[in-house]
Amino acid sequence: MKHPKATAIATSPMSFTITEPDNMGYELGPDPDPDWVPDEIVYYKLTLNTQNPLQFGFAANSGTRPWTNQASLDSLLDDARADRVSGLKKLNWQKESAPDIRVVNKCYVILHLDPNWNWHLLPGMFALRVGDETVETYCGLRHCPDVGGAFLKPVGVPRVAPRAADICHILYFAVTDVRPAGTAADSCNLFVQFAMADNHFIPVLVDPDIKNDGGNP
Repeated sequence: MKHPKATAIATSPMSFTITEPDNMGYELGPDPDPDWVPDEIVYYKLTLNTQNPLQFGFAANSGTRPWTNQASLDSLLDDARADRVSGLKKLNWQKESAPDIRVVNKCYVILHLDPNWNWHLLPGMFALRVGDETVETYCGLRHCPDVGGAFLKPVGVPRVAPRAADICHILYFAVTDVRPAGTAADSCNLFVQFAMADNHFIPVLVDPDIKNDGGNP
């Protein structure tokens, strides 16, 4: 069953409550094959509309970078954690899609929650899950804590679920295959948490689609 984009009620600016999802979704698959080579890295910085916090958008510095080696991914993750990403090839679908993700090549996708808002990935769990357990195209999910290691694990080392104490604004995963034109989008559940003024935390379910349909923006 597909959930709305954000199952939420705004009681005041940036104050949300959510209904309980009927399905948490399924964890992304294990790391890609060691021989797999992506074509590019796609960086999405997800933000909120200052006039209407229920509306999502992608920041202007969202974009793509060609894959060269592991260092090209590591350096972009470092820039994202410092909130200084620049110089990427622009996305031509960014205004229409948010919070949906589109991929047109084999790639790593970096999803970065805008740190200028009072939200972060829901701690203590893999915060991005797919709606269909048979989907194997998306795999190797990692969270990057704001402080500490980036959970960069070599192939063959088990993934580590984020600790409850880790505050993360960034996750990334591999898209190992591009599908034919006309393929239906894959639904996902993205679990985030808002920090409120009274030191209260409110979880919110965001429901992006991954549009992987043969490179048709």
